[in-house]
Amino acid sequence: MRFGRLAGNDSINSVIYQCLDIIDPRDAATFARRFRSEADPQRFHTFRELICGTELVRRGLRPRYEQTLGTSTPDWTIYDATGAAREIIDVVTLHPTYEIGRDIASSVRGGQIWTGWITTAPDRLYQKLQAKFGSYTAAAQQEQVAFVVALFSEFTAPIDTEEVAHVVFNLHGGLFKDYRQVSGVIHFESSNGRYNFSALGNHFATNPSSAITRFLAVLPDVA
Repeated sequence: MRFGRLAGNDSINSVIYQCLDIIDPRDAATFARRFRSEADPQRFHTFRELICGTELVRRGLRPRYEQTLGTSTPDWTIYDATGAAREIIDVVTLHPTYEIGRDIASSVRGGQIWTGWITTAPDRLYQKLQAKFGSYTAAAQQEQVAFVVALFSEFTAPIDTEEVAHVVFNLHGGLFKDYRQVSGVIHFESSNGRYNFSALGNHFATNPSSAITRFLAVLPDVA
């Protein structure tokens, strides 16, 4: 392990190193520094950024981590064969509500199993995506690049792709129609130690996304 131990959990530590062997070598040291220095909540978000970037490489793209583009620094920037930036991707996590998180933590501290019913209100997802869409649309328009949001949903805030589709296509007229600088949404979640990815493209998008095209393609399972 060239960077030493980066996670207390053996399984997560192994996944981190598998990812570091796949992404651009120039970004591996950056991730290692962050895993060593960050507190757990931020470290988990960094881990999801790494999972997303690794999948981008697996789909045949050339992503670089935290590259400054104009006045913005998105999580991932995708470059073409000439080295020109063509697309930016930023990761956002859907967490449980404060009340659900509090109840789960209370149950765990008491040695109990939390048995509540977990749902995610469509308006809450709408607001989460709207905030992320708005934070990068100006940069995407100025730099004339595609912009994709990668949405990770925790198991304590479950959603499926159909729910995301309802929000971006239909709810309150549909976010995609209002944010044409947004090229699409990648949705991913963890299930039984594997990460499942799906994608939704914005038919109104100013700039089409090569990442969305790659994620819509069916890849063979990798053991």
